[in-house]
Amino acid sequence: MAGRTVLLVACGAIAVACLASAHDPSDDLDLYDVLGLDYKATDADIKKAFRKLSLKLHPDKNPGSDQTRFLNVQRAHAVLSDPDLRAVYDMQGLEGVKQVERIGVQNLPRSGDYRVEVKVTLEQFYNGAEQTFTINREVVCRACRGTGARNAQTVKCKACHGRGKTHRIQELAPGFNVQMEVPCPVCHGTGQSFKHKCPVCGGTRLVNEPKELKLMIERGTPDNHEVVFERASQQAIGQLPGHVIVVLRPQPHKHFQRVSATDLVRTMVISLRDALLGFTRTFEHLDGHKVSIDRKGKITPHGFREEISGEGMPIKDFPSERGLLTVEYHVKFPSSLTEQQRNALPNVFRASAVQCSHCDHVVEL
Repeated sequence: MAGRTVLLVACGAIAVACLASAHDPSDDLDLYDVLGLDYKATDADIKKAFRKLSLKLHPDKNPGSDQTRFLNVQRAHAVLSDPDLRAVYDMQGLEGVKQVERIGVQNLPRSGDYRVEVKVTLEQFYNGAEQTFTINREVVCRACRGTGARNAQTVKCKACHGRGKTHRIQELAPGFNVQMEVPCPVCHGTGQSFKHKCPVCGGTRLVNEPKELKLMIERGTPDNHEVVFERASQQAIGQLPGHVIVVLRPQPHKHFQRVSATDLVRTMVISLRDALLGFTRTFEHLDGHKVSIDRKGKITPHGFREEISGEGMPIKDFPSERGLLTVEYHVKFPSSLTEQQRNALPNVFRASAVQCSHCDHVVEL
């Protein structure tokens, strides 16, 4: 009996999915209105409204709910949550969306991309970070769907008679003219004009729109990594918006240097005394935890490198794992000696002669 119930539920879910894919609202239906939003809605607004209405109207939870309205909500979410389809819908409505679904969005022209560089500290690459910034961009006016007309009510362009193209005579050489077909300069190739200007864009068909971008820097993200925000850049008439490409530029650190995607080098300056007699040292890592060094009783030459496993950069997509940290020691020699120190040194470094086994001279130790 339990297996039969599961089967019925599964069949019901499949039936709803099939109905949603087959159902297409009227071309006059405003998909933003369906979700109770306006054209300024963010991706988060669309997701929130969809979840709320889906729970309210789902046939399994509310058998008496309006199925057509439920399917309209599904369709509105499918279009408005897709950056490409939303851009097409904002320009051409559902009719344009249907055409794109037939020919494929990859065949649509796209405006140019916008690249921006963001300075990122080594601490941010190590710990992960979140930054929010706003760009100003020019996009097709959603209020008039890029027609320039109030309420998107257009008329046939008188200059080109709705063709979107006109003919121009161009002289290629003295006495040799050629007739060329060019986009209509009055309607910009749309074939449409208007009697009343859109109050939002003033008939220009384009508006300036701030776009807030939330940049997520994952732990262990590589230097100069590019984060792509799809359809967040400028938009020309009849084109999809371009992408915003954010390049993460690393900034130099006072103590640490990133030498690969997973490995770090830390320079440590020690005194001549510590180099000869040994030492212990503790330093702070990029996330604040302490790393201890124990070289008691050991001689540390200038330039000596000591490797510490598991103290390098977090490995992207596996942030609990870390690469290698190499500590490079720089011995700081004194700039001068007191007379007492100078007199004591010969006793410390008392010379003794040792005959070299493979040469004809002695080596002083």
